Amino acid sequence: MCNLIIFGASGDISSKKVFPGLYEWYNNDNKCLKTVIGYGRTSLTKKKFHKIINIDDTAFLKYFDYQTGQYDSYDSFVELKSMIDNCNISKGEKVLLYFGVPSYIVPNIIKNSILSNIDKDYDCRYILEKPIGNSLDNCIAILNNIRDMVNFNKIYILDHYLGKSSIRDMINDKTNHINDKTNHISDIKIYLNEIENVDHRLEYFDKVGLFKDMVQSHVMTLLLYCFPQLFNNNSTNNNSTNNIDSNIPNIIVEEHIKGQYNGYDGNKDIDTYLKLYIKWNNTDLMIEAGKGMSCNKKEIHYMCENENIIVKINSKYSEYKCLFQDILNDNKDKFLSNDSIKYFW
Repeated sequence: MCNLIIFGASGDISSKKVFPGLYEWYNNDNKCLKTVIGYGRTSLTKKKFHKIINIDDTAFLKYFDYQTGQYDSYDSFVELKSMIDNCNISKGEKVLLYFGVPSYIVPNIIKNSILSNIDKDYDCRYILEKPIGNSLDNCIAILNNIRDMVNFNKIYILDHYLGKSSIRDMINDKTNHINDKTNHISDIKIYLNEIENVDHRLEYFDKVGLFKDMVQSHVMTLLLYCFPQLFNNNSTNNNSTNNIDSNIPNIIVEEHIKGQYNGYDGNKDIDTYLKLYIKWNNTDLMIEAGKGMSCNKKEIHYMCENENIIVKINSKYSEYKCLFQDILNDNKDKFLSNDSIKYFW
């Protein structure tokens, strides 16, 4: 059974990804949830919080409560600890703390979780969304701050693409072309195009831009897990995502195209579309990513022994349902390491 605290519970990612994922999980197993507490700076009653969840199922909503508080306030976390204690959660039981907030806020949440004895009394698992920081130096500072407070075995850095069933099949299928014929992959194309624009999260996107939001984040994750040989200069047959070569690959951007969809309300210099042609060591790589596109297209193409293989990036189930289950089972295979996050920057 899952005990979950959602920080940033009134935000976009919670409403679009987390709540639907929990509901799918609940529909598959109505005993999967024990307690879900939303936490945020927005002042909400439990009733208003249920409206934000936007799922009309009283039996499901009975598991959800809400705590208004500041992320840097010890007193707020003492109140949160009291709420957890009153939820019939046994001491030492697993509690997942999901951070649907910018990464610079995360150290404060972890610190106050420790000071308020949430971390002491319960077996906490801390779930971070990417990106971590906005530069390599900032990323290292945040990760070092977290490492100084809590064992990294308790940290789960999430990329929701690693919860998609088609990507998991691609990674796990030991008979596929990637694992059997690693050295014969000659051409890789990744398409991450979406009809949906970014107007609903303009404040975030206008600071980050498409390259950091998609390429530096999701594309690098897909390359690491689906084509790990790219990251191992000295051992092309090594398919382990836990063994990234310390040498930076020879990456040459041969051509790049960028643009912005009509009607974007933010900075006119921010890209909402990118197309990159890259030579990665001896592999040709094309990356296309865009928001506000004419159609959805999320696919991975690669050539293997003159055969063009296409993997459509989709899922039979909610990514968050699958990833939360992994965390409860202490399975870190589909979560990014500290080293890989820094490497991506």
